[in-house]
Amino acid sequence: MRKQSLFGVVVVALLVALALPAGAKKKGDTGPELPPTRQDITCVGFSANGKEAVFRIIDENVGTMFQVRSVKKNEILKSFPFSEDEEKRAWHRVKKAHNVHAEFADAPENPKKNVVMMSQVKGDKILIHMMRGEAIKPYLDIPLYKSKKGQVAEAFVKQMVWDHKGKYAVVVYHQKTAGRMKWEGDFVKAFKFKLYKTGFGSGAP
Repeated sequence: MRKQSLFGVVVVALLVALALPAGAKKKGDTGPELPPTRQDITCVGFSANGKEAVFRIIDENVGTMFQVRSVKKNEILKSFPFSEDEEKRAWHRVKKAHNVHAEFADAPENPKKNVVMMSQVKGDKILIHMMRGEAIKPYLDIPLYKSKKGQVAEAFVKQMVWDHKGKYAVVVYHQKTAGRMKWEGDFVKAFKFKLYKTGFGSGAP
Protein backbone atom coordinates (compact mmCIF):
# COMPACT_ATOMS: atom_id res chain seq x y z
CA MET A 1 0.00 0.00 0.00
CA ARG A 2 2.81 2.42 0.83
CA LYS A 3 4.51 1.74 -2.55
CA GLN A 4 1.31 2.39 -4.50
CA SER A 5 0.64 5.56 -2.51
CA LEU A 6 4.17 6.83 -3.05
CA PHE A 7 3.94 6.12 -6.80
CA GLY A 8 0.71 8.11 -6.98
CA VAL A 9 2.29 11.06 -5.20
CA VAL A 10 5.29 11.00 -7.55
CA VAL A 11 3.09 10.91 -10.68
CA VAL A 12 0.91 13.76 -9.42
CA ALA A 13 3.97 15.83 -8.54
CA LEU A 14 5.45 15.31 -12.01
CA LEU A 15 2.18 16.22 -13.72
CA VAL A 16 1.96 19.39 -11.67
CA ALA A 17 5.53 20.28 -12.62
CA LEU A 18 4.73 19.76 -16.31
CA ALA A 19 1.74 22.08 -16.05
CA LEU A 20 3.75 24.92 -14.55
CA PRO A 21 5.51 27.49 -16.69
CA ALA A 22 8.80 27.22 -14.80
CA GLY A 23 11.49 25.33 -16.69
CA ALA A 24 15.20 25.16 -17.37
CA LYS A 25 15.54 28.71 -18.60
CA LYS A 26 18.52 30.58 -17.17
CA LYS A 27 19.03 34.29 -16.67
CA GLY A 28 19.82 35.89 -19.99
CA ASP A 29 18.19 33.13 -22.05
CA THR A 30 15.37 34.05 -24.44
CA GLY A 31 12.58 32.22 -26.23
CA PRO A 32 10.32 29.56 -24.71
CA GLU A 33 11.29 28.01 -21.40
CA LEU A 34 12.49 24.42 -21.48
CA PRO A 35 10.20 21.99 -19.65
CA PRO A 36 11.65 19.89 -16.82
CA THR A 37 11.57 16.69 -18.89
CA ARG A 38 11.85 15.74 -22.55
CA GLN A 39 8.55 15.07 -24.32
CA ASP A 40 7.59 13.56 -27.67
CA ILE A 41 4.29 15.26 -28.66
CA THR A 42 1.68 14.48 -31.32
CA CYS A 43 -1.66 16.23 -31.78
CA VAL A 44 -4.41 13.59 -32.04
CA GLY A 45 -7.63 15.65 -32.05
CA PHE A 46 -9.72 18.63 -31.05
CA SER A 47 -12.88 19.22 -29.06
CA ALA A 48 -16.05 19.68 -31.12
CA ASN A 49 -15.80 23.48 -30.82
CA GLY A 50 -12.08 23.43 -31.64
CA LYS A 51 -11.13 25.37 -28.52
CA GLU A 52 -9.30 22.43 -26.95
CA ALA A 53 -6.57 20.35 -28.58
CA VAL A 54 -5.65 16.82 -27.51
CA PHE A 55 -2.10 15.48 -27.57
CA ARG A 56 -0.50 12.08 -27.14
CA ILE A 57 2.69 12.63 -25.16
CA ILE A 58 5.59 10.36 -24.29
CA ASP A 59 7.33 11.91 -21.29
CA GLU A 60 10.72 10.57 -20.23
CA ASN A 61 9.68 10.55 -16.55
CA VAL A 62 5.89 10.19 -16.42
CA GLY A 63 5.52 7.83 -19.39
CA THR A 64 2.70 8.03 -21.92
CA MET A 65 -0.35 10.26 -21.52
CA PHE A 66 -3.07 12.15 -23.30
CA GLN A 67 -3.02 15.85 -22.57
CA VAL A 68 -5.69 18.47 -23.25
CA ARG A 69 -4.69 22.08 -23.86
CA SER A 70 -6.59 25.31 -24.36
CA VAL A 71 -5.90 26.55 -27.88
CA LYS A 72 -6.61 30.19 -27.05
CA LYS A 73 -4.41 30.32 -23.93
CA ASN A 74 -1.95 27.62 -25.03
CA GLU A 75 -2.24 26.16 -21.51
CA ILE A 76 -2.51 22.61 -20.19
CA LEU A 77 -6.01 21.82 -18.92
CA LYS A 78 -5.72 18.17 -17.92
CA SER A 79 -3.48 15.12 -18.33
CA PHE A 80 -4.53 11.47 -18.59
CA PRO A 81 -1.52 9.17 -17.96
CA PHE A 82 -1.95 5.54 -18.95
CA SER A 83 -0.06 2.27 -19.29
CA GLU A 84 0.27 0.43 -22.61
CA ASP A 85 -2.77 -1.81 -22.07
CA GLU A 86 -4.98 1.08 -20.89
CA GLU A 87 -4.64 3.40 -23.89
CA LYS A 88 -8.08 2.67 -25.39
CA ARG A 89 -9.75 3.20 -22.02
CA ALA A 90 -7.85 6.45 -21.46
CA TRP A 91 -8.80 7.71 -24.93
CA HIS A 92 -12.47 6.96 -24.21
CA ARG A 93 -12.21 9.04 -21.02
CA VAL A 94 -10.64 11.94 -22.91
CA LYS A 95 -13.28 11.87 -25.65
CA LYS A 96 -16.13 11.80 -23.16
CA ALA A 97 -14.72 14.45 -20.81
CA HIS A 98 -13.74 16.93 -23.54
CA ASN A 99 -16.24 16.19 -26.32
CA VAL A 100 -13.54 15.25 -28.82
CA HIS A 101 -14.72 15.46 -32.43
CA ALA A 102 -14.34 12.37 -34.60
CA GLU A 103 -12.41 14.22 -37.30
CA PHE A 104 -9.65 16.82 -37.66
CA ALA A 105 -7.30 17.84 -40.48
CA ASP A 106 -3.96 16.19 -39.77
CA ALA A 107 -2.32 18.20 -42.55
CA PRO A 108 -1.25 21.80 -43.33
CA GLU A 109 -4.28 22.32 -45.60
CA ASN A 110 -7.15 24.18 -43.90
CA PRO A 111 -10.30 22.07 -44.47
CA LYS A 112 -12.60 25.08 -44.95
CA LYS A 113 -10.68 28.30 -45.69
CA ASN A 114 -8.73 27.36 -48.83
CA VAL A 115 -5.33 28.17 -47.33
CA VAL A 116 -2.26 26.07 -46.59
CA MET A 117 -0.08 26.58 -43.53
CA MET A 118 3.67 26.73 -44.19
CA SER A 119 6.72 26.97 -41.96
CA GLN A 120 10.27 28.29 -42.26
CA VAL A 121 13.04 28.23 -39.67
CA LYS A 122 14.83 31.57 -39.93
CA GLY A 123 17.31 32.90 -37.38
CA ASP A 124 15.86 32.68 -33.89
CA LYS A 125 12.28 32.08 -35.04
CA ILE A 126 10.00 29.71 -36.84
CA LEU A 127 7.98 31.73 -39.35
CA ILE A 128 4.44 30.54 -40.02
CA HIS A 129 2.98 31.60 -43.37
CA MET A 130 -0.38 31.05 -45.03
CA MET A 131 -0.54 30.25 -48.74
CA ARG A 132 -3.43 30.55 -51.18
CA GLY A 133 -2.63 29.70 -54.77
CA GLU A 134 0.76 31.28 -55.46
CA ALA A 135 0.32 34.02 -52.83
CA ILE A 136 2.13 33.57 -49.51
CA LYS A 137 1.49 35.84 -46.52
CA PRO A 138 3.29 35.92 -43.14
CA TYR A 139 1.03 35.00 -40.25
CA LEU A 140 2.96 34.59 -36.99
CA ASP A 141 6.42 33.96 -35.52
CA ILE A 142 7.40 31.34 -32.97
CA PRO A 143 10.51 32.36 -30.95
CA LEU A 144 13.14 29.69 -30.44
CA TYR A 145 15.19 29.05 -27.33
CA LYS A 146 18.39 31.11 -27.26
CA SER A 147 21.09 31.02 -24.60
CA LYS A 148 22.60 34.14 -23.05
CA LYS A 149 25.59 33.57 -25.34
CA GLY A 150 23.28 33.94 -28.33
CA GLN A 151 23.25 30.27 -29.30
CA VAL A 152 19.92 29.48 -30.99
CA ALA A 153 18.41 26.02 -30.70
CA GLU A 154 18.17 23.86 -33.80
CA ALA A 155 14.52 23.44 -34.75
CA PHE A 156 12.12 21.84 -37.18
CA VAL A 157 8.34 21.60 -37.46
CA LYS A 158 6.93 18.11 -36.85
CA GLN A 159 3.22 18.66 -37.35
CA MET A 160 0.76 21.31 -38.54
CA VAL A 161 -2.94 20.54 -38.03
CA TRP A 162 -6.42 22.13 -37.99
CA ASP A 163 -9.66 21.41 -36.22
CA HIS A 164 -12.47 20.11 -38.46
CA LYS A 165 -13.88 23.62 -39.03
CA GLY A 166 -10.54 25.20 -39.86
CA LYS A 167 -10.90 27.77 -37.08
CA TYR A 168 -8.10 26.57 -34.80
CA ALA A 169 -4.58 25.37 -35.55
CA VAL A 170 -1.71 23.62 -33.81
CA VAL A 171 1.98 23.58 -34.69
CA VAL A 172 4.17 20.96 -33.01
CA TYR A 173 7.87 21.76 -33.31
CA HIS A 174 11.11 20.26 -32.04
CA GLN A 175 14.07 22.08 -30.51
CA LYS A 176 17.60 20.96 -29.70
CA THR A 177 19.72 23.38 -27.70
CA ALA A 178 23.23 24.35 -28.72
CA GLY A 179 26.25 24.57 -26.44
CA ARG A 180 27.65 22.32 -23.75
CA MET A 181 24.34 21.57 -21.98
CA LYS A 182 22.26 19.67 -24.54
CA TRP A 183 18.50 19.39 -24.31
CA GLU A 184 15.88 18.53 -26.90
CA GLY A 185 12.17 17.91 -27.08
CA ASP A 186 8.85 18.96 -28.59
CA PHE A 187 6.85 22.16 -28.07
CA VAL A 188 3.34 23.28 -28.99
CA LYS A 189 2.06 26.52 -30.51
CA ALA A 190 -1.74 26.66 -30.73
CA PHE A 191 -3.80 29.55 -32.06
CA LYS A 192 -7.16 30.67 -33.40
CA PHE A 193 -6.95 31.31 -37.13
CA LYS A 194 -8.08 34.75 -38.28
CA LEU A 195 -8.43 34.83 -42.06
CA TYR A 196 -8.54 38.64 -42.21
CA LYS A 197 -4.90 38.76 -41.04
CA THR A 198 -3.83 37.11 -44.31
CA GLY A 199 -5.56 39.65 -46.54
CA PHE A 200 -6.87 36.82 -48.75
CA GLY A 201 -10.57 37.53 -48.10
CA SER A 202 -13.20 34.86 -47.55
CA GLY A 203 -13.67 33.57 -51.09
CA ALA A 204 -11.66 31.25 -53.32
CA PRO A 205 -8.75 32.72 -55.26
